[in-house]
Amino acid sequence: MTAFLRPGNSAAPEKLRIYLVLYLTFRTIFGSVALLLICQCDGINLIRAFVRKELGMREKTISWRFLTLGSLVLLCLLLMLNALGCKEKTEEVGSEKQAEEVISKEQTKEIVGKEQTKEIVGEELADGLAFELEQVSVSGVDFSGPSRPRLLRRSGEVRRGEIKIDGIEYDVFLAPYRGTDFCLIPKNNPQNYPRWFGAERLNSTHAIGGKYYSFAKTPEGNKLLVRPYEGDFGTFEVGAGGRDIQEIAIQGSLRSKDTAVAVGGELERGFPKPAKSCRLPVGDYLPAIVTVTFGRLSISVSNNYYSDGQRRRGSRTDVYGIKVRQDKPFIFDFSNKPEVMFVSPAKDHRVKLGQELKVEAVLIDRELDIMIRRLNDTTRKEKKEYATPDGEKRTYERNVSLDPKVVITRADGEKVDEGVMPFG
Repeated sequence: MTAFLRPGNSAAPEKLRIYLVLYLTFRTIFGSVALLLICQCDGINLIRAFVRKELGMREKTISWRFLTLGSLVLLCLLLMLNALGCKEKTEEVGSEKQAEEVISKEQTKEIVGKEQTKEIVGEELADGLAFELEQVSVSGVDFSGPSRPRLLRRSGEVRRGEIKIDGIEYDVFLAPYRGTDFCLIPKNNPQNYPRWFGAERLNSTHAIGGKYYSFAKTPEGNKLLVRPYEGDFGTFEVGAGGRDIQEIAIQGSLRSKDTAVAVGGELERGFPKPAKSCRLPVGDYLPAIVTVTFGRLSISVSNNYYSDGQRRRGSRTDVYGIKVRQDKPFIFDFSNKPEVMFVSPAKDHRVKLGQELKVEAVLIDRELDIMIRRLNDTTRKEKKEYATPDGEKRTYERNVSLDPKVVITRADGEKVDEGVMPFG
């Protein structure tokens, strides 16, 4: 029993020890109370009854019985104190064990977390880094957000990898799609993946952490090569061209023979913010698509992909008229005189009496070989109506488009027709 109730004996169930002590205590108290009640009910003195008449016992025997009774009471009290000590000791030991378990779990959690976080390390090359790519199904790619990259909207398989540039981690995807074969998605902000015109091409150049990086893949397609731009820089700037205009900014992208770059400020939801100037790698560019804030006007410009009398450029080569140099900034200021180019009809086109003649024209800058895609007045609004796929008509508000008015006359000046020719 003593060994069983010893405080250090963790094998003794706590409840059993308490129940045993309570049993012995109540048994002793109950016996003593019962004996006193019997003696008092008979009106006989307890000591005299034991010594002389009722019990017929000797005084020595009675003393021994009282001593035994007192010892039992004392023993029960000691057992109760021992049990309470065991409980306190057990609670203390239990608290220490709980604390050790919590610390152990936290340490384990930290270790597991570090093991689960895979460090993205590229293979060092002489001019950059190489990162592994794996073949995955587009259907298995989980992309959260309202605007899914175009490359991930198709079915089939793509190459996927993880890269790290200037401390920023990205998911990259490569696919054999024309015009959309590359996607660069920052892990910390997936909705801010680059989506300016040309960004979803593998030959694009991206500004990351104050530097420019180009991308390529190995012939086998199993690795992505990331190379920092080590050349010179120049300044691309938008100007007023001598006009009294204060609010001037540009945003969009330019394209050279080898690559495409964003122009403007930092990316916001994948597009560069408007800026008056920006630093670019030196080279010859054309506007893929840029929007210029020119006072109250918003002007969208792209390269001219039309030819006189033709909807496509034909045999004429691209003109890379935006020349960015290290020693002199290029100022884009609409200082060249615009011209009208007729896409249709061609100069030698003949039409018979009664036939329909379709006239299409674009407004161009012939020196830079660019065209005005859109010309809006930002101080005026207009409502436009459109129909949803289920036939419901809805309206939206937009800036007023300053579409030019075209007048068709005969050789002698007689007016044949006139009308508005929207930009496009």
